[in-house]
Amino acid sequence: MIEKAHELYLEAIKNDFNFCFGYLGMAQTFAELGFIAKLEGKPYRDEYLQAQRDLSKVILLCPETGKLWGRRVTQYLDADVFDTSGQEMKRSGDTAGAQAQFEQAVTVLPGDVTALRALGNPRAQELTRCH
Repeated sequence: MIEKAHELYLEAIKNDFNFCFGYLGMAQTFAELGFIAKLEGKPYRDEYLQAQRDLSKVILLCPETGKLWGRRVTQYLDADVFDTSGQEMKRSGDTAGAQAQFEQAVTVLPGDVTALRALGNPRAQELTRCH
């Protein structure tokens, strides 16, 4: 389903390079594809980087639209920053700092499996089973 949406947004952009909603759709699909890959334990950062690039195009073409609709995309990206920081703190022995970062990731993106796992939340396993 997401792949089909991705194809349709790409086609829309090919027809009109200034169609900001096409870039917004691409950003959302890349963010969601990255999130699914992350749930499945697969590489996901390339999708997140592409989502950021597409969201930047939206903001350039339609600043108000980018601000209003870009929040969903940035939730995935922001949660990833907190996850990465939490993992680094955990490796360095800063357990309290790591926990705070993982809690922040869950605040930003409630379904963040990486953070939920790190916090020992059983919901992580439930979310993983869904995909």
